[in-house]
Amino acid sequence: MAATEPPFLSVRSLTKRFPGVVAVERVSVTINPGETVGLVGPNGAGKSTLIKMLAGAVRPDEGQISIDGNAVEIESPHHATTLGLSFVHQELSDVPALSVAENVHLGLGYPRRLRIFVNRPALRNATREILDSLDCDIPVDALVADLSVAQQRLVMIARGLATNARLLVLDEPTASLTATEIDHLHAVVRKVVAGGTAVVYVSHRLDEIFGLTSRVVVMRNARVVADVPTASLDRASLITHIVGHAPHRRHQLPPASEGNGEQNRGDQLLRVEHLTAPGVVEDVSFTLRAGEILGFAGLVGAGRTELMRLIYGADRPSRGRILVYGEAVRVESPRDALSAGIVLLPEDRRKQGLALDQSIRQNITLPTLRRFRAARWLPFPSVAKERRRAQEMITELGVRATGCEQPARLLSGGNQQKVVLAKWLVHDARIFIFDEPTHGVDVAGKVEIYALMARLASEGNGVIFISSEFEEIEEVCRRVIVLREGRIVDELRGAEITMATLLERCYRDHPPAPAPGA
Repeated sequence: MAATEPPFLSVRSLTKRFPGVVAVERVSVTINPGETVGLVGPNGAGKSTLIKMLAGAVRPDEGQISIDGNAVEIESPHHATTLGLSFVHQELSDVPALSVAENVHLGLGYPRRLRIFVNRPALRNATREILDSLDCDIPVDALVADLSVAQQRLVMIARGLATNARLLVLDEPTASLTATEIDHLHAVVRKVVAGGTAVVYVSHRLDEIFGLTSRVVVMRNARVVADVPTASLDRASLITHIVGHAPHRRHQLPPASEGNGEQNRGDQLLRVEHLTAPGVVEDVSFTLRAGEILGFAGLVGAGRTELMRLIYGADRPSRGRILVYGEAVRVESPRDALSAGIVLLPEDRRKQGLALDQSIRQNITLPTLRRFRAARWLPFPSVAKERRRAQEMITELGVRATGCEQPARLLSGGNQQKVVLAKWLVHDARIFIFDEPTHGVDVAGKVEIYALMARLASEGNGVIFISSEFEEIEEVCRRVIVLREGRIVDELRGAEITMATLLERCYRDHPPAPAPGA
């Protein structure tokens, strides 16, 4: 009887500790040639640390990694490459100033003439051959800086094939891609797997996991909690593995007519009238009421983010007005919006919502430093006062961090979003605009963000929720405004809000007359 061949990659009892944190604890996983394994789990579950250990960027404290049954110690990223491991990280690592061909073969040794000059025709031909095998028509002489994000990811995949990779790890590869680009990337992954290369696919998008993978490995709290065939799972059971309990449905609120303290729920907090920025936002009118989570749905380019930037004062409208508590307010800058109690949690929280190299404390107190002065007559803040308030917000919002002095850069996406929210809670805002708050956030983090929005609304605040994932719009909102080409094309309520209806309204050729909102 023939001996069973060992898996290509085997990880046994791998453990990594950082000061005060066990990042990966006794993790065991195997990867066989030509299979696609989904790696999922909450942010902070240990996925990134596991990948870094395989990539040679982090050394494990305990455990063993084997290739073809032979134990190895991966000493560096270059060593990982020589072992047949290739990685396409969410933060792209290509060199924008170099051409596609130069990036694909970077570090592998360019073909030479007379041992001195780069053989450009040979370099281009070798790159073209790899790209053709992936059905990619990217020009090999194009600068990577001029490519779309989707094309840049394909270049990194081509680089992996140029190294003769036997395992390709893709970390959130479809972030910021269009539906067409995602379909093409999925087709490329299937071709790679058909050629015998194994793929580990890391994604928070569960439809991708179900559509691409044959097996799913779930990590939670630094451990592997499930390693099962994809066919044996449905969405609810996978979410249960990821979150640790059955998924909650409908984070909706009681009727807006119920009272809530000083502010009556149902009172009009915000009214937008005929807001216009030609070519971007056209004659938009709506209301937001206390105790409400108002959804905004639309396809890419519908004008959702542009509308919110007008309301927040980041851009100027050509006409229209904004009323808060029934009184017209002049919003010509974010400072004006903040004074009116309007805050924006931007789509790109890393670039627009946070000072990444500053601490959690500094991020939370930055907009309200005057409140933390050591004394009224002193022009600088008391760090002790800042720390007390920041720690209160960390505890209140459940921010997972080592302390208030931890740099914001080191937080997971969901915890970064909580820090952005914390600074506005300290600011005493009443109108909260969440623009794609769950982008790049794991399932458990999404549930927490839904709960935070529900809490804000239950306290009598108004919440605007923008999401490209219609499923979560359906789950969270009781009223949804649909935008198309900068205009309101419909307003849906209650049972009308379904994924099918939202899609139909977004694509419908002849939209109904805009509704100003109730």
